[in-house]
Amino acid sequence: PKSGPNITQINATSSTSIAVTWGVAPAEDTNGIITHYFVCYKPQTSSNDICSVTKRLNGVNNRSTVLNGLNEFTNYEVAIQAATSKGNGTHGAIKNVKTLQDGSKTPRDCRSGSFTNTSRSSICQECPERYYCIPNNVTAGDPQSGYHACPRGYYCPPGTGLDWKSCPKGSYSNSTGLSVESECEPCDGGFYCDKLNATKPTAHCHGGYYCESGVDRPDPIHSGNATNFSNNCSIYGYHTGFGGICPVGYYCPHGSVTPVGCPDGSYQDQPGKTYCKSCPAGYYCQNNASSYVSNECPV
Repeated sequence: PKSGPNITQINATSSTSIAVTWGVAPAEDTNGIITHYFVCYKPQTSSNDICSVTKRLNGVNNRSTVLNGLNEFTNYEVAIQAATSKGNGTHGAIKNVKTLQDGSKTPRDCRSGSFTNTSRSSICQECPERYYCIPNNVTAGDPQSGYHACPRGYYCPPGTGLDWKSCPKGSYSNSTGLSVESECEPCDGGFYCDKLNATKPTAHCHGGYYCESGVDRPDPIHSGNATNFSNNCSIYGYHTGFGGICPVGYYCPHGSVTPVGCPDGSYQDQPGKTYCKSCPAGYYCQNNASSYVSNECPV
């Protein structure tokens, strides 16, 4: 044919495919009976002839097809060439079309630790600090359905999914939306916190001990099997926070924040006690006394 068929409809159907429909060649130009068609195509940037790559379709009425295996997000030139029993004709008018980007036929969930809060988005953003993001962000009508405040007892740095970071032993948090470990509250004075991701202190510290702040055990003494809370210091180095065994000259009731000095007339010569001893007859004991032996009453 002297004149090729013209494309009547063309559109990208995915990131790697284009659908094409065309009409018949003008009757006066067919120069024989049309036996098949060639769909000619090439990337717009290619210097090759447009019909150097073709797809053949047999039959005069077979005038639509889908080109597959194309490059993603690429401009293509497409034209139709008809062939008769006498040979191939010239191609028709060239049409330009661009394949799609990412070719998603259905919405995809953002991966854990990311989110999107806009429609028609092709990328997901990193989940911001103080939140966690899980893969259900594309629920129809609710683009933020997977975007949640960090739960109590945990902190969430940027990019958190379900891998929440626990507030360490010796601390707790009853608030949502923490972003760093230092925002976890040191355990209250008089209490200990011996659990990860605690939302409240565990219980009062034992009698005979004192717990000032950030303690992770009920009997904070010099011990090698306790833990370390990175945002606090230990007076011994083996438990978190500030606390210890009640010293001589003092007593520590159940839940003591600091040791209480033995009052005048009493003493305590042993550590870790909840009471003071009465000074024996013939001796005097001043406040915080740890012994009476050298304090005989004068004659």
